[in-house]
Amino acid sequence: MAVHKAYFLHTNPRSWVRASLPKCCATAHETLQQMPDEQLQGLAWQQRDERLQAAVTACQERRWRETTGVDVADSYFTLVIPVYNEEQSLPSFFSTLMLADIPSSVHATIIFITNACHDSSNSLIDAFLARQGDVKEEMLRGDFLDSHINPYVKTVKLGNLTFMHVDTSTPGKGHALRTGNCIARSCGHTIAMCIDANDYIEPDAVRLLFHSAHRTFRRRPEHSDVVIFSGTGCGERRASSMKKIMDSVEVRKRHLIEDRSGYILGCLMAWNTEWLDSIGGPLGIALEDYALGVLARIYGYRIGVVEEARIWSYDANAFTDLLETRTRYVRGMLQVLYSLQYTAGAVKIVQRDSFYMRNWRERLRHLFRRSRQDILSFPRYLVTFLVWEYAIRRGRRDFWRDPENPTWKKIASTR
Repeated sequence: MAVHKAYFLHTNPRSWVRASLPKCCATAHETLQQMPDEQLQGLAWQQRDERLQAAVTACQERRWRETTGVDVADSYFTLVIPVYNEEQSLPSFFSTLMLADIPSSVHATIIFITNACHDSSNSLIDAFLARQGDVKEEMLRGDFLDSHINPYVKTVKLGNLTFMHVDTSTPGKGHALRTGNCIARSCGHTIAMCIDANDYIEPDAVRLLFHSAHRTFRRRPEHSDVVIFSGTGCGERRASSMKKIMDSVEVRKRHLIEDRSGYILGCLMAWNTEWLDSIGGPLGIALEDYALGVLARIYGYRIGVVEEARIWSYDANAFTDLLETRTRYVRGMLQVLYSLQYTAGAVKIVQRDSFYMRNWRERLRHLFRRSRQDILSFPRYLVTFLVWEYAIRRGRRDFWRDPENPTWKKIASTR
């Protein structure tokens, strides 16, 4: 995006800084090469700023064309950012978003959707919009299933980019994505993306995700088409007394889940808006992203991954938070099956993706089969298995208390 004031980066993971700083430095170096010192000498500060803005835009447009194969004038998409009580992460998120390598000449609508927030998230977003330019209040037009949306939205233009703030008292990310999809279609966009407001994209993530979506999504998706792309999630665990133990327990290939290809990374994904509208939008449940992947496969579509598009978040660094995370998954999986009325196709997909959704005998058989492949890791496998067993019982309890609850309890160490 255009040159802007640096606000905050104080909650970004250090690993994000290590991964993103070289990309930002390369971008700055390329821009400065276009502006030799002799061209700036004698210019007033305002003129220098205008030259800098022009150079940044030119470099961003060139990188966009080289990566996506699409001219900026022909690039259209909507970026949906659901927000639920994210006052702690929003300042850093804003700066991370503005560091995204998106030219202001791209036709993009960036929508912040605050859902049932009771902290200062609304005011923070309004202040962010005010820093980008003149904010206008407009009437929201369209057919929305959410009857609690505030009909007046705030918008601001930055070149061809439109920033928008939509507010609703309806909780749940799934409902926010449905609203975002409706707005995207009203803008004529086939491509919509989502970024969670408590995670941090690398500067080229949106550009890379757009590239895959643009070459794949069709206005009328056909059988076996890819209709959803995930980015790649990267985690960092904050220092704690349990960090080494947690790292050991959570070592890749020792969590007993063999294949995660069926999982959708909801914090960074792109989807075909026409396909999503054809199935009635996302389910209003807590595991809405995974449910989208299940729905796609049930109807004969495919899901994909853009490995180079990366987003960073914090992993749980305490056993209580790990248990809560696992409990989330169990409750969410049960909600998926409940919403899809336990159809045979849904049950088959969910049990294939997640061993912990199988019956007790099948789960035990899975533990022994994995242990035979790596007998020295049996103690770790056993600990992981017992953690899952406890989470299964808690997840079932939470599900039956409120089968339609679309929200999560926030996990302290991942914020």
